[in-house]
Amino acid sequence: MAVLGFALFCLARSAPAATLHVPADHATVQAGIVAAASGDTVLVGPGTYAEYILLKAGLVLKSSDGPESTTLVSAGLEADPLTERVLEIEPGAGRETVVEGFSFDPAGYAGTAIFCEKASPTIRGNVIDGGFGWGLSLREGDALVDGNMIANCNNFGISVFAGSPEIVRNTLKGCSPRAIDVVGVKSHPVIGGAPGKTNKFLGNDIDIVLSSMNDIDATYNDWGWAITSEMEMRPFPTDISSLQDGNDLEQSNRGRGQIDYRHWITADGGS
Repeated sequence: MAVLGFALFCLARSAPAATLHVPADHATVQAGIVAAASGDTVLVGPGTYAEYILLKAGLVLKSSDGPESTTLVSAGLEADPLTERVLEIEPGAGRETVVEGFSFDPAGYAGTAIFCEKASPTIRGNVIDGGFGWGLSLREGDALVDGNMIANCNNFGISVFAGSPEIVRNTLKGCSPRAIDVVGVKSHPVIGGAPGKTNKFLGNDIDIVLSSMNDIDATYNDWGWAITSEMEMRPFPTDISSLQDGNDLEQSNRGRGQIDYRHWITADGGS
């Protein structure tokens, strides 16, 4: 009996991952997620999907044709913008949990496109635009945020609270008042940080606000022409208008760490 049980365990462990298709196999994205098991891929075909999505840990949620043709839309289920979300990641998810290749549309609701709390997923190749309050809300996790367009958010493009995400190769554009906001004594994000991991900051009111006491690595980024010109005129470290950190002179900024913005990439002036 013990041998049979062990054999069944091994068989279960060796079962190949499945790909579940939306809408061919399941009419909605959430139905595909509910039917999937850890390690599976939920592959979403072109279309517009207005629903609240809770992504289970261990799944890959991916569009088949990319963000140009596949849109996840806010369902408007919550009256409070703080609790309105298009997609939420299950707590405990690691980087093997993936969201890739979608456009996100707030449909007039000023909520959050992707919300993560105590989760560290991979968020890759998405387009978040159209007036979200928060593009990404990352709380108490170490997500990988790679190659996304996050534009025109009305509070924060990316909010980091008590976590250490890796934020690389993204474009953050037209966000007001802040493209990236970092808060919490446990926050140690890396924003860029190495050649080939450059983020592009274009036309935000403020690119990064650091309220944590920790110093953070934001090297090798493209800050746009106006900001790089300002950087070139002043020695490092100093008070740069588009970065709020411990270099600022106001009393309210005491206790903040510093943002290391050195080795910036020459701005291309594009949009």
